[in-house]
Amino acid sequence: MTVLWAGLTMGSVYTLVALTYNMTLVLTGVLNFATAQFFTVGAFTAYAGLTQHSLPLPVVLLIGAVLGGLVAVAEERVAIRPLRGHGGHTELVTTLGVSTVIAGAAIVIWGPDPLRVTVVPERTWTVLGGQVRPNELLLIVIAVVATLGFHVWTHRSRLGLAGLARTEDEDAAALRGIDVRRLSMLGFAIAGIFGGLVGPVMAQTTYAVATIGLVLALKGFVAMALGGVGSHLGALLGGTVVGLVEAFSNRHLGNDYGDIAVIVILALILLLRPTGLLSKGEPRLV
Repeated sequence: MTVLWAGLTMGSVYTLVALTYNMTLVLTGVLNFATAQFFTVGAFTAYAGLTQHSLPLPVVLLIGAVLGGLVAVAEERVAIRPLRGHGGHTELVTTLGVSTVIAGAAIVIWGPDPLRVTVVPERTWTVLGGQVRPNELLLIVIAVVATLGFHVWTHRSRLGLAGLARTEDEDAAALRGIDVRRLSMLGFAIAGIFGGLVGPVMAQTTYAVATIGLVLALKGFVAMALGGVGSHLGALLGGTVVGLVEAFSNRHLGNDYGDIAVIVILALILLLRPTGLLSKGEPRLV
């Protein structure tokens, strides 16, 4: 059960990253490989605010959300918007570049070593026969609530439906009066604010370390691909599966096999069901 709780915890982390992938994809049509770095911004904000300056937690969360949103909007204006209409997948390259810049800046400012962040008091509980910490349970709850919230917002709100229409056909959506540029900036802003807000809680499990964003980007992408690109419920399912497979592989096969198992999952899902577990492929005339 302790391994199960560990798997669910890391699965929640991957779910949260997959959700931000989906949010920018739904509202902007861009697969943003820098999305995991928004959580890094929140993590280092928590370290600076809580550990170095002893600021109250609500203030730290607010600062993290604002900084995450500003970084995301700056990325959209500098790395995404100028490339609109150029065709190809140049946005993928620029988002990878933004991710590298953020990681490099974190190393320059805080160094390469992992830094401890304490948001919830450290203690260990026994739940259903397994050892789990309060911050881990909090991460699991946040992942479930965020998944349900994003799912309802995307499929019930006017803005969410506009994002779905824009993803399906940008030109048709623009002709129907949808401001696609505003949606693009909004999608990045929401992802950045969400990452900056949740990053401090996540950092208590992952630590604040400059390289964590690259790791989370890969495993969050696997979670998104497994559940289905664009599906928030699929992100929860995919993240949970990836977290559990990684945890039990590390426990029974060795610490080096968890990452290998994740790559194997990605290869299998691309070969057997490239649309993901909860997405359905739709034929289109071209």
